Amino acid sequence: VKAMAISVSGEGPGAAGAGSDQTKTAVLIAVDTLCIPDWLVETIAARLKKVGVARDRLAITATHTHTGPMIRDVAPTIFGMPIPAEHQAHIDQYSNELIDRLEQVALAALADLRPAKLEYAVGTARFAMNRRTKAGPVDHDLPMLAVKDPNGKLRAIYLSYACHCVTLSDNLISGDWAGCAAE
Repeated sequence: VKAMAISVSGEGPGAAGAGSDQTKTAVLIAVDTLCIPDWLVETIAARLKKVGVARDRLAITATHTHTGPMIRDVAPTIFGMPIPAEHQAHIDQYSNELIDRLEQVALAALADLRPAKLEYAVGTARFAMNRRTKAGPVDHDLPMLAVKDPNGKLRAIYLSYACHCVTLSDNLISGDWAGCAAE
């Protein structure tokens, strides 16, 4: 789980305003998991509201890895049968621990809030393929958001790529290719 907090202070074109009373803080959290259910986002949003982060300033994204731990209410029929009660207990425990961890990383990111510059670019990666139609369309764009300190030192990178995280088949917990890219 990685988190980044960004304060938008209103400099430049289309700015939201200037000065500390007009600063808006946004939190972006990335998780190596299949999906993030709405109830989980709303739970984290309620916790972060207490420290001044508005719901519309919170984004939690999933890499959509199929080799991450299962979260409550996410693809409960993926194995084609009901989840045994013992397994559901483990899923519920993990889900509750994940909520606490997401709050912790968001609070840590907020505590590390510093001035930053955002840079955006679109590169290319060529390992994705259309898994349904051999000659079907493929999006090789690799959009990236870089967060740098005022001196240009890189603090974080956020990226997205249209390639399903099903490349590993070893039945181990993994972030798949997206987790490797994050590392």
